[in-house]
Amino acid sequence: MKHILIVDDNAVTVSMLSKVLVAHGNIFDISTAKDGKDAIVVIDSKKIDLVITDLSMPRMNGFALIEYILKFYPDIHIIAMSAYGTPEIEAKFNSMPTIKYFNKPLKTDAIIDTIFAKLEISYGQIEGIGLSSFLQLLEMESKTCTLSIISSQGKKTGALYFLEGALIDAETEGLEGDVAAYEIVSWEDAKIQIVNTLNREERRIVQPLMNILMEGAKLKDEKEEEAEKEEETEKPLNISEEPADNNSIQETGGVFDEISLPAEPTGGESQQLDEIPELFTVEQLLESSPLSGILSKMKDALVKIMGPIAEIVFTDALDSWMTSGEPSTSSIPLLLDILDSEIGDPEKITKYRELIE
Repeated sequence: MKHILIVDDNAVTVSMLSKVLVAHGNIFDISTAKDGKDAIVVIDSKKIDLVITDLSMPRMNGFALIEYILKFYPDIHIIAMSAYGTPEIEAKFNSMPTIKYFNKPLKTDAIIDTIFAKLEISYGQIEGIGLSSFLQLLEMESKTCTLSIISSQGKKTGALYFLEGALIDAETEGLEGDVAAYEIVSWEDAKIQIVNTLNREERRIVQPLMNILMEGAKLKDEKEEEAEKEEETEKPLNISEEPADNNSIQETGGVFDEISLPAEPTGGESQQLDEIPELFTVEQLLESSPLSGILSKMKDALVKIMGPIAEIVFTDALDSWMTSGEPSTSSIPLLLDILDSEIGDPEKITKYRELIE
């Protein structure tokens, strides 16, 4: 396992980088610090392979921290970042073999590629093959590797560990071993990323892979049956008693055309038809709310821009959107602002806006 320290007084940057790294499975141990002084405490107390640090921070800035690392821990790789960099600073840092510099807002793809390159970790994304089929292929080829698995909606992440073609362990959201493997295999249309290293010594899974796949398929069927029963028993959400012709769902081709805005109040009546009940969870907001159609299209557009990590980014943005107030069509501009902050890269932000307009 590689140990990474993220140093920045900006909580949004720290959260974004942490989520991006976690999405690649349990191959990283992630620590954080708010400034250089806190970072030195961490570095002095545990093994660190790579430090990602901002340059402008209170108490001790990134320049002082980098000098400390170069003097006392020259083997630690460093990624420096700043929103106020200059060509001279960039050239100076990039001339040093253990340092790579990035301007903010960060391009997460470039950061990840740099991290894997500096730590000499080989990885790639698997496309065009289902999870079960790919696991059987690993078994046939006696592969040793770690798989990072992301559920189709990006709400769950897990890791599968293979040693010479044998599945020896699995982890996801508090589950481990056999039960974690059953859960991961049951995910539909999961995204697969492979890391050609194995940071796992203990073997928690001893049964054949085929047993795991059969139990996972059984669990998937049970989930689908439960979902069907819930759909049959759930009462349709009624957000208005207004006639359908005033607030009907329409298909006109645009992202924002799925939900029509409420008619202006008449006779002193005031209705907020586009508001979503406060009790909605993120999952319900995506799957069974009046805004589910528009949100699904926004999420799909983000996947085209950011890849598998977009599922996690979009879910996190929805959570922030819901805590800021009641979600509605009128507050979608706020959601877009939150997504801009999560995306970070101006070029990707522009492309995303073009896709959803």
